[in-house]
Amino acid sequence: MIRKLASFLPNGLRRYGRIQYRRLSDWKNGDYLRLVQMPGTRSDWPTTLSLQQRIAPGATLDAKLHNMELALKCLNKLDVEPGKILSFWDLVGNPSQNNGFQLGRNIIKGQLVHDYGGGLCQISSAMYELALRAGIAVKERHAHSTNVYTPETSYTTLGLDATLAYGYKDLRLLNDTGIPFNFTFELSRSQIKVDLCAPQMLPDWPLRVEHQEKTEGLTARVFRQSGPGESLISSDFYRAWAGG
Repeated sequence: MIRKLASFLPNGLRRYGRIQYRRLSDWKNGDYLRLVQMPGTRSDWPTTLSLQQRIAPGATLDAKLHNMELALKCLNKLDVEPGKILSFWDLVGNPSQNNGFQLGRNIIKGQLVHDYGGGLCQISSAMYELALRAGIAVKERHAHSTNVYTPETSYTTLGLDATLAYGYKDLRLLNDTGIPFNFTFELSRSQIKVDLCAPQMLPDWPLRVEHQEKTEGLTARVFRQSGPGESLISSDFYRAWAGG
């Protein structure tokens, strides 16, 4: 009943309600005091894991790069101490026009649309993949709902993506390693390089992604090898894109 009533509210009011509900939940479960806060401490540590992703050219490239640069100012070299939680949105904030973000490409309800803050999912996806490889606990992550990518536009393998929607979908990483770490970023017009840095070496567990294609979409299963065997990390379904 509550969801049905909420569907009649304006988008901004629904988002505000979701944000307040999330904050209340953080207080109740004790996560609020564990969230990494701005401005925070920023350290220069050696790189322990690294990855590079291409940035596909397109009509919204300039807006995407602009949005990414704004977000990276908040995230770059920000220390995550043991026991702390890195929340993408808690650090970056509302990707609104008032906060300087531009219209970019987003996937909303299975459709490609232009919305403020478009392009930030590439950052969260890279952070998510590095966290998986290092064995860092992932408290919250969401896959894209629809496969709108082609080999020319895809920046990561389906299953290793981490989509974002302010107020609704966040990327949250819990530092349960006992070692502080941070992420550093290098951004150009054609690629982004992301390093996971720490004062001590972190593990680099191999990942294996398994795809099963069907008419209605694709299922991606991610496995991580740790020790002699491997464990299932996630299983996500991506609807096939009908275009538009």
